[in-house]
Amino acid sequence: MDPEAEGANYRRSELARFLRACRERTSPVDAGLLDCMPPRRRIRGLRRQEVAELAGVGMSWYTWLEQGRDITLTIEVARSLVQAFGLSSDEATYLYSLGGLTESPVDGLQRDHAVDLPSDKARASDRCGSSPSELFDVRLVVDGLDRLYPAYAINRYWEVVAANAHAQRELGVRVGTNCMVRFFTEAGRQSWYGRTDLAGRVLVGRYRQQVARYPYDSRLQDTVTALMNVPEFRTLWERHEVIASLPGTISYRAGGSAAPREYRTIGLTPTTESALSVVLNVPVDDPS
Repeated sequence: MDPEAEGANYRRSELARFLRACRERTSPVDAGLLDCMPPRRRIRGLRRQEVAELAGVGMSWYTWLEQGRDITLTIEVARSLVQAFGLSSDEATYLYSLGGLTESPVDGLQRDHAVDLPSDKARASDRCGSSPSELFDVRLVVDGLDRLYPAYAINRYWEVVAANAHAQRELGVRVGTNCMVRFFTEAGRQSWYGRTDLAGRVLVGRYRQQVARYPYDSRLQDTVTALMNVPEFRTLWERHEVIASLPGTISYRAGGSAAPREYRTIGLTPTTESALSVVLNVPVDDPS
């Protein structure tokens, strides 16, 4: 099967799982169906029929959507689902990505940031990764920041391609490793974080958005498949939590034992279609 077909299959199956998770966690009260509820209700979440009515579609059609059938999710239905489930801006963006919709989430929904889906040109070129010149420039930026703050660069797969001395010493970042894999599999790595639970949630939530953004890229999916053997990762992944943006701050323990220090995280991308991202970490207690 070609990559585009595999990506379409993955996107449909993930959309089905996400919709089921949203339906099961949304109570009738949250959906505004309190007056329609029978005195005794056995299920906590919404029924498929209730979601279909809220979205303005037929029961069979919505059922097919949850079954991962090859049907088209329209902008109108996506907007209705966002409202029915009370999705956050990150979750709405994720739903649109899985639905293959190139428009922004529903108008009027407060969004934390703007997310543009990759163009067909980016899809074709990004499979080969970043260019040598772009990687060289990014490394210059990361090294140039060493006199000021910890900084490192990652590619689409969250593999560290550059890290200055500050980042290696204070954040424990190591070139050539995968941030996600290392967090969940390397002994002692989690001790570098002040709040391990939050760090794990952010990593998994952001990686979920990344996989949805590039559903045709099997390397991203392979990482998820491999980490599903790790109970901690599997539990977080099956929550279907979506976190598209970097957290405002994150705390690290230098060497894994020092007192936690808060850093403000800033993500920088060279171009809109770049496969690389620079992560700058500015200490909150920095006087400048």
